[in-house]
Amino acid sequence: MKVKLIFESGDGVLLGGQIYGALSGGELINAISAFVTKRMTAEEIATFQAGTHPALTASPIAYQLVNAAESAVVKNMNRNK
Repeated sequence: MKVKLIFESGDGVLLGGQIYGALSGGELINAISAFVTKRMTAEEIATFQAGTHPALTASPIAYQLVNAAESAVVKNMNRNK
């Protein structure tokens, strides 16, 4: 499964995202929708606590939305150096 999140460059608020490569992407699409509605930032999503179940979702350390947000935080930190 691949996740692409798009953030505002200034304040890091999530604008939207894409999920592809898995049949179980609906759960993540719903989460992206909630994050956009609440205007969550990359840092907030990267520290988001999500409940998981081994048969239904990725493990917490491999949760795709959190990993995508962490990548955005790191890119932003490197850009601001």
